[in-house]
Amino acid sequence: MLQTSKTTQTLNSTDSTNFFRSTRAGLFSRDVGDSLEKAKNIGTLSRSYSRSGEVGKKDLDFFRFKLDGTTSVTAQLKNEDKDKSPIAMTLLDGNGNTIQGSNGKFLFRNIQPGATKQITASLPAGTYYIRLGTAKGSQQDYDFNLTASASIGSGFGGIGSGSNLGDTENLGRLQSGRTYRESGSVGGSSNIDSYRFTVDRPSRLLAELANNGNDDIAFRLLNTSGETVRSNGNFLFANIRPDDEERLLASTLGAGTYAFVIQSSVGRNEEYTFRLEQSDVTPI
Repeated sequence: MLQTSKTTQTLNSTDSTNFFRSTRAGLFSRDVGDSLEKAKNIGTLSRSYSRSGEVGKKDLDFFRFKLDGTTSVTAQLKNEDKDKSPIAMTLLDGNGNTIQGSNGKFLFRNIQPGATKQITASLPAGTYYIRLGTAKGSQQDYDFNLTASASIGSGFGGIGSGSNLGDTENLGRLQSGRTYRESGSVGGSSNIDSYRFTVDRPSRLLAELANNGNDDIAFRLLNTSGETVRSNGNFLFANIRPDDEERLLASTLGAGTYAFVIQSSVGRNEEYTFRLEQSDVTPI
């Protein structure tokens, strides 16, 4: 039998904190660039990517990823520090500009120490970046996860087919002046609700979704190509926090078939209420 010697070393609380911090930094923080040009290249995002690291005042972390088609993307970050500063997480386009949702809000989260938050967005094909940073703290530890779920790039073939979307309701041709009210629950990559409808002439569309659950719910309008519809240059998309509600407004929507898609990538059985109104656009 081989004999081995064992050495036991006791760490005080300060030494222990520094030991685990240096271990995290040594294992996880290498090769994460601090600029767009030096960003960690994740490549084409197909499923999930996870990484732990740390950021400081001048030490930013950038992640670059590519999408081949319209995809629902969720970026989640946990601020592992308990008593320091928040960490800012921002979703950027290929030029490094912060992406803005249809509600006018930037796709940005400020994560307080000990908290976990996410950004969910339906994005068309292209190159994107995630930027992590903190304005005050130094060596702020984090756990980061980036997930692609329920790609809708193939168009309406996935809606109601059971392949990636769950419950689908066909509202038919919308009637001007009528209010449509629905409710349900969503969660995970398979439990996704969608509401298909048709407008037979240029229309003004107002949709409102209230999140009655405990996790964020993503809400977006798609055309038959599976692309998120734009109105006045902004995507008709909103990420709705618990106990909050958002409106999507299409000032002029062309005749055709569309679908509202509702999902929660992280949550489970997140309840919501949905309201939709259509009115005719008066020609000038």
